[in-house]
Amino acid sequence: MRILCLVLAFWASALAADPAARVAAAFDDWRASVGKPDAVLVLMHRDRELLALDRGIDPDMPVDLQSTSKAITALCVASLVGEGEAEWDTPLSVILDTGSDLTLAELTTHTSGLARDRTQRRMPRWRNDPTPRWDEVTARALDAGHGGGRGSFAYNNENYAILGSVIEALTDAPYDATCLDRVLAPVGVTTARLSPVTGAFGPWGGWQMSARDYARFHRAYFADRPAETAPRASMGDPLFYGLGMIGRPARGGGHNRWHFGLLCFLFGGGSGGSFTVNWGTEYSLFAAYDACVDWDAMGALDAAMRGALFSAD
Repeated sequence: MRILCLVLAFWASALAADPAARVAAAFDDWRASVGKPDAVLVLMHRDRELLALDRGIDPDMPVDLQSTSKAITALCVASLVGEGEAEWDTPLSVILDTGSDLTLAELTTHTSGLARDRTQRRMPRWRNDPTPRWDEVTARALDAGHGGGRGSFAYNNENYAILGSVIEALTDAPYDATCLDRVLAPVGVTTARLSPVTGAFGPWGGWQMSARDYARFHRAYFADRPAETAPRASMGDPLFYGLGMIGRPARGGGHNRWHFGLLCFLFGGGSGGSFTVNWGTEYSLFAAYDACVDWDAMGALDAAMRGALFSAD
């Protein structure tokens, strides 16, 4: 018995000292709470991978990203702005064949005041058909006009559908090819493509990528941006939305950036979910899971990962 106690004490001490082991244990506990779905998780400390956890999904196998795709679109627009192809305050009337005065900043930050999001009624019909739908969504959204609240944050997929059309108009090239070239390839991503299942939703939720590649992507662009000039929208102090991510100031400086991806509520199940987050300049994490979880479970995942990394501090 004494030997067993010593072994358990040693194991507990090693677990407490090892952030990767703590995260793995916390993630498995969370999986158990939502039915033990197949899942994958990659944890990075600065630029070093600490953990690639295969729970039925290979870390190098592409997974659907759902709304964690939006960061790709926002960064693609930012690259065009950075090269002078447009400005954040450029109105759509200068880029598209429309009279709209909505700006790229308003679209990127969900402060356009567009009428209610109609993509969710149509997305179930577009599933498993990767025909691009962003031009169709753009035309309908701009025809419907404003729903009030311009200047205030209101999450709406139509904003990012319009940005997909903007990217194609500014580059005279397909949306996905442009973003691969400008955003993903430069940071070593090799597994990204529009999903054969959700590819119709490209700019707002249609990408797929391996967990290992997404963790690398997130780390490269969001593990702090001290000189960031991209627009942000307040979500209520201290939260903000910018470049396709929710953010807040981090303990010790910098910012935490995170987002969840979830489409299965539209489809009656299937397609799973995703979660990406960084904490300041230190840790970045991406997880995907083959489960349709609710908001409480997503919040529990965020809390479990945060607690696993920082409870020992």
